[in-house]
Amino acid sequence: MTTTSNTVQLLLVTLTIFTITHTITCQSIGRCGPDDSQKFDDIVTLITILGKVNGSFPASMIEVNRWCADAKESVKGMRDFSKRCLDSVSKQVSNLIAYGVSKHHRKVCRNNKTKNEAASKLRCLNVNYPNLNKQMAMYVEDYQRTINLEYKKKLAGLCCGFHSFAERVKTEAKKVCSSDNVQYFSEFVKAFSSDALDLLCSQHTIGSESCRKLVLPEKPSNMTVAKSFLPPLLVSLSAI
Repeated sequence: MTTTSNTVQLLLVTLTIFTITHTITCQSIGRCGPDDSQKFDDIVTLITILGKVNGSFPASMIEVNRWCADAKESVKGMRDFSKRCLDSVSKQVSNLIAYGVSKHHRKVCRNNKTKNEAASKLRCLNVNYPNLNKQMAMYVEDYQRTINLEYKKKLAGLCCGFHSFAERVKTEAKKVCSSDNVQYFSEFVKAFSSDALDLLCSQHTIGSESCRKLVLPEKPSNMTVAKSFLPPLLVSLSAI
């Protein structure tokens, strides 16, 4: 009786440890734990602007200067995270995105003229920020759902998810901004993903058969909702 009881207790402990470990793994990226992964998610949200509670696009010189400072530090944080936590394809993609952010940062933050241009082009978006933020939430959830796709469909899921997001936010921007401002915003969005996605997504464009036929499963039930697209993107890429 004692042996049976000990066996049951051991089984329960093993099951508990497995469950905790599995939960942590699902909420972690690469070799790093959930705390580092959460900080990384926060860093990316600072750059992309969308995904923040009560957030807004920079609408004045002061706010653009703040974004420029945040973006500069965030690029350093992204590169540090890639070096410590990532391997192979996920590391290459993260570094490509960091490079795209850095290049865009230099363009926006070069001088007062370019900073004023950013404020004047982006401030109209704040009228529709809640809906733009919803599109980011949908984008992130799509990427988390991609994690449960079968291996051969993961890349299509990631590519199609980005193209769909880019089209949706462009539609939302058109509701409140001029065509010139919408174009500026579209470049702003693509600056953070286009280099990496151009490398990966040549066969999975918005009108491709792979995107038309794609059906996403439910996201992992024990996965914490991310704020930005990059954590679930890297989790999926680690399995490609």
